[in-house]
Amino acid sequence: MNKILIIEDDSTIGSIIGDILGKYGVIHTATSKTQALQLLKQHTFNLVIADYFLGDSNGLEIAKEIHQDSGIIPIILISAYPTVDMLTEGIDLKVVSFLRKPINFDMLIEKVESLIYFDITYKFGAYKIVLKNSSLGIEIDGEETQLTEIQFKMMRYFLDHTDKVIDRDKMVSHIWGSKKLNSDNILDTHLLNLKKRLPIIKEHLRTIPRIGYALESAKVN
Repeated sequence: MNKILIIEDDSTIGSIIGDILGKYGVIHTATSKTQALQLLKQHTFNLVIADYFLGDSNGLEIAKEIHQDSGIIPIILISAYPTVDMLTEGIDLKVVSFLRKPINFDMLIEKVESLIYFDITYKFGAYKIVLKNSSLGIEIDGEETQLTEIQFKMMRYFLDHTDKVIDRDKMVSHIWGSKKLNSDNILDTHLLNLKKRLPIIKEHLRTIPRIGYALESAKVN
């Protein structure tokens, strides 16, 4: 499982980031350079997210230490007041991305997903479901099934919107983007195949006429 280190001297912000990214791996947090370097000695991290301004140092100083002692680890640097010098030095230190405060959490998630392979764990009723991004597999209570890329995207969209009304058009736009589909029935075809592959979908997915769907954690009658 991935390990993510969050270095943020404001513990409240650090906790919020940790809660949002918790499904992507094991989260460790540090509020200072000293704590961060201790954790880096104890663990191998797949990603580091660091605030620039810290009480005893700054994010770029930590980036230097990381690459001297731990090799290349993707680093996302966060700052309320980024400067040209900061960006230039960050690029030299292989900082892969910069985010401005206040943090756009949708953008943060997008950057995290582009930088690491991840498994996403969901609690769905009595089931534990794990989506495996690197293999396009889904594990339900320990039993793994291989999915196609479209089926994987559909399953993730359903699970991300559990017990909510899912607009069909928004789902199509999310999965296929601006790509023009040859038929309005393409989604229905993929959904039929997904139901055949995963009985849990057949049991828990409710079709809402003229609107879309709802994946209900309580079994659909």
